[in-house]
Amino acid sequence: MFATPSVQTAFVKTYPATKNTVLDSCATCHMPAISDSLNRYGAELVFAPMGFKEIEGIDSDHDGVTNIDEIKALKNPGSRSENPEYFVFTNRKGTVDFDHEAHVLGANYLINGKCAICHGPGKFPRVYNDDVLVKQFAHQICWRCHKLSGSESAPRECSDCHMK
Repeated sequence: MFATPSVQTAFVKTYPATKNTVLDSCATCHMPAISDSLNRYGAELVFAPMGFKEIEGIDSDHDGVTNIDEIKALKNPGSRSENPEYFVFTNRKGTVDFDHEAHVLGANYLINGKCAICHGPGKFPRVYNDDVLVKQFAHQICWRCHKLSGSESAPRECSDCHMK
């Protein structure tokens, strides 16, 4: 299945209450909204093309609420967050779950609310930009912090972040 506006149209046709809501957007399946970056709901649809009904009973984002219950509540079935703070990046190496809020506010991270550690010139843009590939900066910025942290729990191997 290739993401096209027709997929979004089919979603809204299947769930008419979502028309003109936050779910009537590319971000229902893509977060960030680029073709190679699916959230968990979008990833489920890869295996069930246009099978919205087939995956209603699944809890794609593992937040304890089924996809259909989230859709009925006009919540994103592919994101645990009410806002774009939780990202799931998909690629051929495996999905990478990234909790932005935890990295910014978590006491066990080095960031402590200092945005410039990850964002700025030569780093991740402060505002999401479709033209910037996450991979372009992730390996450089994330690996540096993971190594410098000294934390035993900081991911250090590819498979620690890229889950198959």
